[in-house]
Amino acid sequence: MWIPYGLSAPLKAETSRATVEASERDSGPRPMLIGFFLSDPVSRGREIDAASASMGEPLELVLEGHEARLSLHGGEAGKINEAVYQITARSLAEALEIGRRDLEARLSRWALQMGRGASVAGWRVADPTHGAVWRCAPFRPSALDLDPAALDSAPPEAAPFLELYRRARNASDPAWRLLCACGILRAWRAGEAPFDAGFAQRRVGFQDLLQSGALVCAGDLRDQPLEALMTRLEALRGEILRMLEAPGEAASFSPAASESLAQMANLADLLAREGLRGALGLKAGAPAAAAAS
Repeated sequence: MWIPYGLSAPLKAETSRATVEASERDSGPRPMLIGFFLSDPVSRGREIDAASASMGEPLELVLEGHEARLSLHGGEAGKINEAVYQITARSLAEALEIGRRDLEARLSRWALQMGRGASVAGWRVADPTHGAVWRCAPFRPSALDLDPAALDSAPPEAAPFLELYRRARNASDPAWRLLCACGILRAWRAGEAPFDAGFAQRRVGFQDLLQSGALVCAGDLRDQPLEALMTRLEALRGEILRMLEAPGEAASFSPAASESLAQMANLADLLAREGLRGALGLKAGAPAAAAAS
């Protein structure tokens, strides 16, 4: 069962409908709480390999003109597992985006400081004024049955593409996943061994867009040939390569653009898998799950 990566699961209310509706009706500035769950991208543990002497103590901030506080919290082992923001804003969505932008910038700085990675695994949010609470938790798929010898007869020319696909599936970064999937799609388009000539006949279907999460950002590609998708992917690929080659000149991806990048990486991944499976004589995979971490 193929599953998409990097998509934000919907917020689920953990308090009564009355509290949620009262919060949604209120457009006045008020303190909002956003707790971001942190994860180690290597171990996938729900904490990062770091601790702070100021754990729990609020750091006073002004974020994009909004008064805010940030405090770090840890689990039983004392490692940081959550970053909690209090942000004065007019809506939950506004506070969430402000907090995400600040935290992602901090994670970049912390990566250099520590020499270790950290990523956001989910979040919980609250409007204390109205007593409303929501949570966004990552999806966890069930285990699959695996035939360990199913592809033992794959031809040698398939090996580099199988490796590329493994790298795409193992990566948590959507930019790297898109680059790997594009490498497979480019070879399929060119008809390189072991691929057949089915690229020109394949069109982007509604189910492809739905399963990958790309229906929002690329709905106009529905029923278009894969060449139209490749035009869109090549543009994103160019932006990613510019970030690598000229980081001081290229624009970084905003949280909203990062969400679209994850969706497009999923779409490229899904179709690259289909092309490679078809080349190796495997049947179409089972339908994808609706969401994933």
